[in-house]
Amino acid sequence: MLAILGSLVLLRCLTYLTDISIFALEITTLLGLGLAIDYGLFVVTRFRAELERHHGDVGAALVVTMNTAGRTVAFSGIVVVIGLCGLLFFPQPISHSFGWAGITVVGFDILAALVVLPATLAALGPRINSLAPRLLRRRPGAVTREDRMWGALARSVTRRPVPWLAGGLLALLVARSR
Repeated sequence: MLAILGSLVLLRCLTYLTDISIFALEITTLLGLGLAIDYGLFVVTRFRAELERHHGDVGAALVVTMNTAGRTVAFSGIVVVIGLCGLLFFPQPISHSFGWAGITVVGFDILAALVVLPATLAALGPRINSLAPRLLRRRPGAVTREDRMWGALARSVTRRPVPWLAGGLLALLVARSR
């Protein structure tokens, strides 16, 4: 909500300098919500794992979380912002609107993921796990069938990257031809 509201306020301010399409509101909501959920789940999942690894030490878990997942979120967000800057070079005003909407909301999503979320995690501490429904809670150290499946797939791809790359490119070519 912080990213969407912040972006809408900034877009409103931009209307005094340039034309902003009404469709920028939809881009803001769509992109803001999607990235907020993505970044939030990524950081919270890592925090939970680090909290377990550090035996409930919230400070240590938060430091490692932000050094790993936080850096990834920052890098990902900056790459998305750079990509959206490309929309500002198109001559159509609607492209500019989409670019400004995306740039502002991604910027606020990064800010929320790197400032607001860690503060919330520090305040919640080990109680973060009490928010999960009992059905979805995992026992500490438990390895599920899904974990084994993804692990096996990752090992297969890293052992034989060329056949996997060829298969992926073939699938894309087939999809493109239809």
